[in-house]
Amino acid sequence: AITGLMNESELRVIAYAQDLRTRQVYQAAAVDLALNLSNPLGLEEQLSQLELYPNPANDAFTMEFGEPLIEEAEWVLYDQAGREVNKGDILRGARSVKVDTKEIPSGLYLIHLHGEDRKRQSRRVIVVH
Repeated sequence: AITGLMNESELRVIAYAQDLRTRQVYQAAAVDLALNLSNPLGLEEQLSQLELYPNPANDAFTMEFGEPLIEEAEWVLYDQAGREVNKGDILRGARSVKVDTKEIPSGLYLIHLHGEDRKRQSRRVIVVH
């Protein structure tokens, strides 16, 4: 985390391309950052921004989050009858998780994601072999 700044709204990223031998700068760019460091997304909001692909899945699917998770979470995969098929943990700081589907039968599944507060987000995923 960035701390001790007088004015967070004045943060910028500066990038440039430079010849290391001659030190000539060929291109430079500065981008203002529109960060709100005092109010980051909560875990529930992060989980709600989940992208899941490919869907339908064959051997595996990936769950991707827009930002690294701010705390640990758990995922649970259920079949249509509500039986738990697989589950796993998502570590703090993770940006994506790959779920193996090789050993489960083709069908429609529901994946639940939740943190310690037990508020959950759910997505449907189809497995086709």
